Amino acid sequence: MGQAAELGISRDSLTALAENREPRFAREDEEVLYRFSIEILRGHFVSDATFAAAVAELGERGVLDLIGCLGNFSMLAMLLNACQVDLQPVEPPFPDVRGFAQIPGGKRAGGEWADAVVP
Repeated sequence: MGQAAELGISRDSLTALAENREPRFAREDEEVLYRFSIEILRGHFVSDATFAAAVAELGERGVLDLIGCLGNFSMLAMLLNACQVDLQPVEPPFPDVRGFAQIPGGKRAGGEWADAVVP
């Protein structure tokens, strides 16, 4: 949370996100980015109004960059979860990850890729 706060995102907004509550953003670009991200990640589609707001705020290239980032982060999360990569042994950044369980040892047995994925 520290780096996001240092970049200007309010601590109230960060806390709301960590608690899976809808934040109140002070800036329009933050609201547009949040709305676009939530719509595409939860519903797999974006409304015309949200898409138009995103293009107006971020530009066409910015919207494409946002979609690419969201897709990349989603794919990476699936990869880490499927391979059961352990989280760092520190306090998790969000309270909702405390309940996730993994197979003891943290990586799947078998196959040459197991050691390559989790050093």
